[in-house]
Amino acid sequence: MEKTYKKYFKEGEYVAYPKTFEKKGANRLPKNMVKDYENRARAEQKAGGAIKIDTRMPHIAIKMSDGSEYFLKDEEAQTLLDSVPENIHMDDFILAQAQGW
Repeated sequence: MEKTYKKYFKEGEYVAYPKTFEKKGANRLPKNMVKDYENRARAEQKAGGAIKIDTRMPHIAIKMSDGSEYFLKDEEAQTLLDSVPENIHMDDFILAQAQGW
């Protein structure tokens, strides 16, 4: 099953990203948590943080605003991608999670 999520960049500018996943029960966050994760991810991006995800390889490169960097690949990256709830964009979820690493 393929879903398309929209990623917020600048006021009024949206880019669609495809994400394919299997339905595994109720893998959803409450609405207030989704909003919190999105706000945390936007704040991190505005402060200089960035994330690049390639779902084909898979690999994830994260640069945090404090200068720390994370690179996940293969099984490690796929496990993290599989943990992303279906009602939030993977960039927002992973970038907000990385703030606690």
